[in-house]
Formats: sequence, C-alpha cells, structure tokens
Amino acid sequence: MVGEIQLAYLIDQIVPEPKKYHPVSSYGKFSTYLEELFYSDSKISGGLFALANIELVAFLALLLKKYRIFGLVAVTAISLSGKMLEDEALEIYRSLKAGNIDRAKKRLPSLVGRDVDSLDERGIVRATVESIAENTVDAVASTLVLGSVFGVFGVLLHRVFNTLDAMVGKKNSRYLNFGMACARIDDLLNYVPSRVSSVIVLGFSKSPVKNLKLARQQALLHPSPNAGIIEASFALALNIELGGELSYQNIREVRPIVGTGGEVRADDILRATNLKRKVEYVLLVLTLALSLVVRKLKSIKREIK
Repeated sequence: MVGEIQLAYLIDQIVPEPKKYHPVSSYGKFSTYLEELFYSDSKISGGLFALANIELVAFLALLLKKYRIFGLVAVTAISLSGKMLEDEALEIYRSLKAGNIDRAKKRLPSLVGRDVDSLDERGIVRATVESIAENTVDAVASTLVLGSVFGVFGVLLHRVFNTLDAMVGKKNSRYLNFGMACARIDDLLNYVPSRVSSVIVLGFSKSPVKNLKLARQQALLHPSPNAGIIEASFALALNIELGGELSYQNIREVRPIVGTGGEVRADDILRATNLKRKVEYVLLVLTLALSLVVRKLKSIKREIK
C-alpha cells in the first residue's frame, strides 16, 4: 500500500473520468436491483440490505487481491473523483464570472442535490463551496485514508456506502427507516477522515487553534456529523459564511450559519478549490506515512507468528 494510493491520486488528476460505463454508476444500478429485493419500510430490511452490500464488497476485494498493487491502484483511481468535481466547480465559477447565471445553474446539479431554480448568484456560490468542502472528504480524503489502512476493501467499502447514502440515505417517507443503516455506515467511514481534513484546512487559516474550537462548536448545530465540521472549517479558513436557507424537492430547510466572515462572492469558489488542493497534498504525505506504519505493523505481526 506504500505509494499505490498516491499513484492512484495522480492518475485521477491526469486521466478523465469515463463518461459511459463508469464502475461506480454501474454499481449504483446494481444496488437498485438489490434494493428491490430487500426493500420494506423497516430498519431491519435496511440493515440486511447494508449487510448484503458489505458481503459483496468483501467478495470483490477477495477477487482483486490476486492483482495486488494493480488492483489497489485501479480501484482507488476509479473511486477518487475529486478532480472531476473540482472541474465542475470551476466551470460554475467561469460561468458566474461571465455573468451567465443560467449556465451555472445547469451545472450545479452535478455537485449538489438541492433545488437550484430559485438560487441567486450568492446561493449558487454557497452551494458550490459547500460541495467543494464536503467532497474534499467524500471524494478524496476518505478514500486515501481508508485505502492506506485497509487496502482495496477499505476503498471499495467507502465508495459503495457513499454511493448508497446518496441513493437511500434520504430522510423521506420511503428511506427514513430503510436507509438508516447505510447512512450510519457512511457517517462512520467518513468520521475520522472528515476531522483529519478539518484540522488540515484550519492549519491554513490565520488562527488555527481558535478556529478549530469554533468549528467544533458550529458543527454541533449541523444535521450531518461530518459535513458540518468540514463546511465550518472551510468557512472559517476562507473567512466567509456558509449555510442558511435551502430546499430539497421543494421542502424548505434552514441550515445553521457557519463561519464568521461576510457574504460569499464568485471568487470564493476559486479560493475554495485552491484550499482543497492544498489539503489533498498534505493528505498525500500523511497517508504515505500511514501506509508505512501499517506495513511495519503487519511485518511485526508476521514475525511474531
């Protein structure tokens, strides 16, 4: 695992995402079939659905084990999507700078699930920066950290449950009970990476210690245990405010305001992507060190046996 994760990150930065037959999309379609088999409006059915996906991940990891380095590099490169999402954010930035709000709105659904029709420029910027913050964890950090510790199994497990959370983790009448297990597993997998990323983000702020304490306080008000801490950290590091009113499927929701700065501007999208890259570079170094520690511990374990 030493260096393979970092190589996969480099591949993700260079090689474009496949537009057709993407493995993650294919798994999503397969999970829809599984959902039909397991679905009922109960937490038990949702738990069994989650367990079936864990078993499938373990089976796939076992199949890929014989490919060793190639398997880990390939799976990690496919699972990482930070570059693609960053490119989408920059397209929105360029659209706003050109004064084309309609084009920015058309691109925004590739980053967020909220309703976009009623958003003004500031609403578009807030949504984009919040997505950049969340995807620093979901699309990059969690894959790097879990891959460094657990190899192919860790990478696949995170990507599968991050996908399932987007599919069945919604708090609506259909998925409130059934999707709970998948949502909680996704929260668990992202818990450590989100907090490691938060510390790194705030390391680039003017008052890291003060902002870390403030980010933890603000995150407690957010409905998500992981999105709250990373959004607050980005807001504090960039000296802007995020959160506020939004809607999903015409259902109004008011998120807590995080950060202590002023109103967002289009240039904050560019600042957020630059901060995201800095965080990723630090993560690459940290996960390389983590991989070395894991390898050393495994070597000691073999010697003891």
